[in-house]
Amino acid sequence: MLKFSLEPYLKVGEGTFASPQGKALFGSIGDSAPDRWGRVLMERREARQARLENRAPRHLLDSDYLLLVSDTARQGALRFSLTKEGPFLASDADTAIPPIINLGRLLEASTRVLNRQEVDEDIRDLVNPGASLGGARPKASVFGTDGRLRIAKFSSPHDRWNVVVWEYVCLQMAAQAGITTSGHRLEKVGEANVLILERFDRTGGGHRIPYLSAMSMLNYSDGEHGSYLELAEILRENGAAAEADLKELWRRLVFNIMVSNVDDHLRNHGFLYAGSDGWRLSPVFDLEATPTSEKARTLHTTIDMYDGTASLELALEVAQDFGLDLNTARGIAKEVAKATSRWNVLASRCGITPNEIEFMRSAFVHDDLRLGLAGGKSSPAPCSTPPAV
Repeated sequence: MLKFSLEPYLKVGEGTFASPQGKALFGSIGDSAPDRWGRVLMERREARQARLENRAPRHLLDSDYLLLVSDTARQGALRFSLTKEGPFLASDADTAIPPIINLGRLLEASTRVLNRQEVDEDIRDLVNPGASLGGARPKASVFGTDGRLRIAKFSSPHDRWNVVVWEYVCLQMAAQAGITTSGHRLEKVGEANVLILERFDRTGGGHRIPYLSAMSMLNYSDGEHGSYLELAEILRENGAAAEADLKELWRRLVFNIMVSNVDDHLRNHGFLYAGSDGWRLSPVFDLEATPTSEKARTLHTTIDMYDGTASLELALEVAQDFGLDLNTARGIAKEVAKATSRWNVLASRCGITPNEIEFMRSAFVHDDLRLGLAGGKSSPAPCSTPPAV
């Protein structure tokens, strides 16, 4: 049996291991626990159970959130049991992962939860498929018609724009820009759009692939920024295909600049275990274009060690740290800029209204796009965004 370190700061060995100071769980274990949406579901379930039993709700610990997650839908490859022989905890919840035909019911239930209007049935329907996944956006695990596990991401009644549709647009552009993406499609459920994503931590046969977030890889905590240079160093030290992944990481950096993805925090970068050779970049995920009317164009993960300003010039300055000479980096920047320059065409094809396309313009049309289309050379010619068709 292959033994490997779950994270760089947790070496293989015998004995008792204590989590880092200030952390209830090791990062690699915490990556298997739910994030905000999943925690909301578990807390609502506990509150309802407490009312039925005429008691005060329990304060759920990080270990509670971790061990209550459905074994089938849990992120990554870790599974938990009280003995070596098993059974795995929460495996009795496996049958509660619904088929994709239940999207309408899941969407309605998630909307009621977000509006604090849920009923007992909503929590029962959502807690097992929904609590296993990270992030704040409402979502659920579902089985596709082929029996493979997928993620369904829902719109929220509180969204100011069509977030899931724009994520789909960004995934389409990322693929066109040469970035590794997982399978994705939009599904219409009534008047709402649902983004369906293939699980990249599962093989075609359903086997689990170990997963580690960049936050855990760097031994950081929520809220700490980290930098793309640190991610590059991780790949040099632990990468199974460091040269290729370093180039792709820089390509992703340029893409995030081009689409103003300022939510590129360390939980939104990930790695998949590739055996004894080390780790590979996971497919890109959680791409969120943000107009400047909502947030300044400052990346959460900094480009150098200090500056997160969304700037292609700054990205070009650090390109050599990703194994790229300047001419190669400029060529990549031009490829990415060309892919993102048709943002409004793709959005229009997805049914986004002209008014919303105009609202989102500042996320995509800026000096960095013009510089990228000019091959990263100064004094670029003015660019025009293609008309929506």
